[in-house]
Amino acid sequence: MWRQSGSPIERGAAGSLIANGSLAGALSQQLAAEPARASAVHIGVSYLAKSGEYCRTFTLAGAAPASGIACRHAEQWQIQALTQEAAPRGGDYRTAATALSPMILKMVEDEIQGEPLDPAGESAARRHDWQSSK
Repeated sequence: MWRQSGSPIERGAAGSLIANGSLAGALSQQLAAEPARASAVHIGVSYLAKSGEYCRTFTLAGAAPASGIACRHAEQWQIQALTQEAAPRGGDYRTAATALSPMILKMVEDEIQGEPLDPAGESAARRHDWQSSK
């Protein structure tokens, strides 16, 4: 996925995975309660991690559907986990809540500090460019 031109994920320094293009834009701007209609990126849960960084879950639609977690580190969204999902069959429908893999859900549970951000918390974090005061 990250080797293609225009990919939503690219390799950063030291081999880390960094959100790029539409994924980086969605992670920075899209609120979970206000999903972009034509976007291939769906933002799920936003939370403050025990590390002090803001993190967000996401799903990517398309030929190679995936779900993951990205955390804001300095000026970039670093991908902490990424799972590729089986493409849905013809008429299958999955809600956003079930689109995240059990591995991603477990990671959120292990890393979250407190409760997920509510819409007001997400808006405040976005206003501060997803930089926490910790």
